[in-house]
Amino acid sequence: MSKTKEVTIEQYREKLSSVCERASESTQKWLERHPGASRQEILDATYKITQAYGLAASTLAANKYDQDVALAEKQGFLKPGQIKEAEVWDPLGYGSIARAINGTLKNDSKEKLPDTIERMVKRFAEDTTLMNARRDGAEYAWIPAGDTCVFCLSLASNGWQRASRSTAEGNHADHIHPHCDCTFSVRFSKDTKIKGYNPEKIKARIEACEGDTWKEKLNSLRRELYAEKKENERGQMNYGPIKNIDTKELGTKGEKEDIVKSSIITDYYGDTVYISDRIFDEPEAVMEKIEPFLDKAYELVGKNHGERPQIIIADITEIGDAYGRYLYDSNIMVLVPQLFGDEEERSIFNTHLTIHELLHWSDCQEMAKDYPGISENELVPLVIDWAKTQLDSIGIDAYNVNIISSYAEEMYEKGRYDEVYVEYRTKEKVEAK
Repeated sequence: MSKTKEVTIEQYREKLSSVCERASESTQKWLERHPGASRQEILDATYKITQAYGLAASTLAANKYDQDVALAEKQGFLKPGQIKEAEVWDPLGYGSIARAINGTLKNDSKEKLPDTIERMVKRFAEDTTLMNARRDGAEYAWIPAGDTCVFCLSLASNGWQRASRSTAEGNHADHIHPHCDCTFSVRFSKDTKIKGYNPEKIKARIEACEGDTWKEKLNSLRRELYAEKKENERGQMNYGPIKNIDTKELGTKGEKEDIVKSSIITDYYGDTVYISDRIFDEPEAVMEKIEPFLDKAYELVGKNHGERPQIIIADITEIGDAYGRYLYDSNIMVLVPQLFGDEEERSIFNTHLTIHELLHWSDCQEMAKDYPGISENELVPLVIDWAKTQLDSIGIDAYNVNIISSYAEEMYEKGRYDEVYVEYRTKEKVEAK
């Protein structure tokens, strides 16, 4: 392997992240093109994707390892030629990948497969680093980065360790999770430092958390980090000018004078949320009710389908005969907070409602990518036709659509296959959560 130009650990992370993301995207696109694929076809396709991108990830890791060796030689910690060039490792055979895919299909659904592939591709890189470190007697450490989870922080708190046979042959990389920016790094001298990496400081923070055991302390830290994240991302409540929206824009049956008047504006992870003046609760209380449902819905649907919708929290009197709507032309999602039933009923209902509207948003945004500038009137028929093909592929027809819901049955009779397919996926996600 030829030496490549020196890159920083940040640049390496960025390149590795790009490879992992492309593997995830390739998996998603393949699944979309083959909605009726058999399990064996899925296994064969994902194996090829994992191998192709895994080799790229392993090559990146081997190049970075060679750069670390070259730096150690330059600093006098190694003699020139003492360490041979890094080997590219292929740690996952067909059987290992098949087990991971089958586990995902059994416990989750096909929608989780892109995350599984992303995780396995990263394992190629981390295994390559560890296997070469073991071969050469180097020390390794798990270097945290980005929005680090407590498990990664726990690993990082272990500091530098000598790579052994048990390290390289054990379940060393099984902890890797999707979207993780942490990575292994190696060194050949105790005088080598990684900027910003302080395992003693990480361990001290964990030990300072409440709890008698290490596990209890990690759970306390998890709660602390979550609270910090919410505080940083949500921002402060703020108030702004009134936003008037004619309810006819919302597709309701209301009279023209029925207008959503919103003078309450709040930040939700950088997005603007408008809360109608007809809702008498304080904005903090409204957001406290609605945030868990938005968080869960975005987690299950994803945020990267296009520009995120502007959210309006409206009163039932303003939206007419529905509890939620999505409007493509204005990219607005309207939700109505429910105040009936017990806590469990409200939770299930609102989670279902929020996921349902977000799926309409994601379907429209994804379809519109192929038709720049298309209007809602032009777009909706395309989405309906596409939804019908998806329903056909999974065997949903007029005779069995009622297994989804009575609403889905009604929409199928009206030819609103987009509503039916959204309802089908919403039910799947709510039941699986």
